[in-house]
Amino acid sequence: AGETQGDLLGYLFRVAPEDGGNRLTALLQAKNNSCGSEVLRTLHSVRPSGDIIPVVTKALDSPNFAAAQSAALYLAEHGPAATEETLWRRLEALWSAWQDRSFELPDEMMSVAPDSKSQAAMLERALASALAHATNWKLSPAELDRLHSGCLSQTCREIAEGKLFLNL
Repeated sequence: AGETQGDLLGYLFRVAPEDGGNRLTALLQAKNNSCGSEVLRTLHSVRPSGDIIPVVTKALDSPNFAAAQSAALYLAEHGPAATEETLWRRLEALWSAWQDRSFELPDEMMSVAPDSKSQAAMLERALASALAHATNWKLSPAELDRLHSGCLSQTCREIAEGKLFLNL
């Protein structure tokens, strides 16, 4: 269903960008809808577009962490350099929220449980990967140190060290 919706949204962005943006926003902001991530993967493959960037940027703050993860990875591939600051802001907000409870976050790379702890851990990894492996900007050594030192999990630190990365 997500792939079909992605194809249809890609077309809608061509003929009625505002309607496409509204529909994509609704999908990415829906708390209990898994289609948003699939739609972004499809749009990434078949119709990446600058028209989508503002909607995807807003999705970083979605209550649906899976959609926020996909948004971060989409922005790593297609976002302009100005997107970097928004990714940092979202990552630092996540770090702040989980700093005192970081021991609760699972460190398994493939932990995909629907609970908030697993979702927060995956979001941290996606944001770190987006920052460290973006197409349109490169982190300085000082920024990589900032990323590494802020990480709540070992997996995030490995991403900051260049040993791992995530993609759509």
